[in-house]
Amino acid sequence: MCFSFLKQCLPPKVDPDIDAILNETIVSEIKYFTKLNSFRKHYGFLLLDIASGRHGKEKQEHLLLNQREAELLCGDSLQGIIECSQDLIEALRVFNTKHGRPKKQAARVLMIIGIFNDFLERINGAYFPYVRSYKKCQRMLKAKEDKIMNIDTHQSLPKRASRLNLLKNLPRTRSKNQISKEENMDYLKLWKLVSNEQFHLTGTRIDSILIMPVQRTFQTKMRFERLLKKAGDMHPRPSYYNELEKLIDELGSLAKRLNKSV
Repeated sequence: MCFSFLKQCLPPKVDPDIDAILNETIVSEIKYFTKLNSFRKHYGFLLLDIASGRHGKEKQEHLLLNQREAELLCGDSLQGIIECSQDLIEALRVFNTKHGRPKKQAARVLMIIGIFNDFLERINGAYFPYVRSYKKCQRMLKAKEDKIMNIDTHQSLPKRASRLNLLKNLPRTRSKNQISKEENMDYLKLWKLVSNEQFHLTGTRIDSILIMPVQRTFQTKMRFERLLKKAGDMHPRPSYYNELEKLIDELGSLAKRLNKSV
């Protein structure tokens, strides 16, 4: 009995898996931010420029998106998500520096929990306006793609086939130079052109980028659940266990509300 009591008084052992999950959390957030930011910077700004008529009225008409629709796709609601993610990344980077990272593992976990807790209110403020825009985007893009891919009875099959091949096999080229030469640059061709140039966007679809913020909270929750399981296997349980449970509950509640909104 005495030995058992002493064992409970001992500090928890350092678990390398816990540090691995912390590092994975930071890397995952950086990748998420980088992809969203690349989408808005390289595609969104160009799309908004063309939709506003700055490249000429003819190109604006060929885009198949008006200015309001382009704003819905790449406007303020997406920018709010990106700014929130950027601030979270900055906080995590400070944590990950030599001077910012605590030496004790329990302190490291508590610091990460604190960073995410600080951002929960901001995430609430940024994500729900985005989800409302995302639902409208889904319906809009479905209608636009159906229109682009619709078989016109007055159009010959070879002509339509060449149109589809053009969409799938755009060359790697500089989008801003290409846009000035291309006469029939709709938003899908523009995406193909831009995504072929950007390493972070290659091989992705517009809708797979747009759904990322909707899925993000659930993915973050799952990562912290893995951390909780690791902490639960430690004897005695570390001091941050209860704080971690609270964070997971908050993330779970947020994820459910976001999914209901979609």
